[in-house]
Amino acid sequence: VVPLTPSIIESELAEVIDQNWRPMIVARGEEDKAKVAVARRAYEYSWEIANGDLAVLSILKDALIRGTGIGQEYVWSEKRKVKFLKAKQGKEGPEVYEKEEEVTDFDNPYLEAVKLEDFFPDEKGRYFGVGPYSCRDAIRRYVMDINVFKEVFSGPVWDPLGNVKYVTPGGDTNYWEFFKPPDSLRKDKDIEVLWYWGKRPWDALFIAANDVVIRMGPNPYNHKQLPFGRAVDILRTHQFWGKGESALMESIQDELNTIRRQRLDRSHLNIDPMILTSNREDIDENQLIARPHGSIQVDDVNNFKQLFVTD
Repeated sequence: VVPLTPSIIESELAEVIDQNWRPMIVARGEEDKAKVAVARRAYEYSWEIANGDLAVLSILKDALIRGTGIGQEYVWSEKRKVKFLKAKQGKEGPEVYEKEEEVTDFDNPYLEAVKLEDFFPDEKGRYFGVGPYSCRDAIRRYVMDINVFKEVFSGPVWDPLGNVKYVTPGGDTNYWEFFKPPDSLRKDKDIEVLWYWGKRPWDALFIAANDVVIRMGPNPYNHKQLPFGRAVDILRTHQFWGKGESALMESIQDELNTIRRQRLDRSHLNIDPMILTSNREDIDENQLIARPHGSIQVDDVNNFKQLFVTD
């Protein structure tokens, strides 16, 4: 494939990503200056430790390639239990033992590029924000390991209904686009989790895992908005999904690929042309394959000719 489309997308991405994509935090009056300094520092710190620039890169690349990039910003807390080797003095000398502790890998606001196949916006929505055609709700889909699910959704905050214990593996857990592993490797492991975010007509966050409702309540964030953002390459008015560079370049890309393959075919035919032989000759087709210092024994060389391809 002639790499025309990828080179154009990467060139545009290099120009776009160099811009400042962070919001400006400024004071409206003298009384806000002290607060702004604290808010700006907190924002820059959370952006840095969450690798916000990498998330923006992925969102913009989705927009350039596929027309639309979706980002979600939320507070993510990731904890896990680990074991440390400790030493203590025993009766017969030092003894080594394991001590289990809980560590926090991440606990901060987090920006993430959302896979478009796992995102389902309001079917009548055209944008996020305010207005008669803004998205009223949206659903995001996750496929999780059952053990990770129980670890994340344990406790009264994410399991207020006490239904996590009823969730069993199975359901629609197809998450592979190019390679699907054998069912024996996935059986009794994965589950499908759906997060429903609602803004109108009700303020809601509903979570269901394999059709078992885990949480039913209001949006936990004070802004009470859908926690999603959208980046569009070429805006299509009155539509939510945009158009990317790949769609625009498709016909040109196909033409370049076809011409390149025609040239390669011509080169192959020139290097190893077809051959005219007499129907009275006993020739094996394997003998006709071009090879260095190859020779074919025939009765009459005048009945054995090469068919050259002219430009």
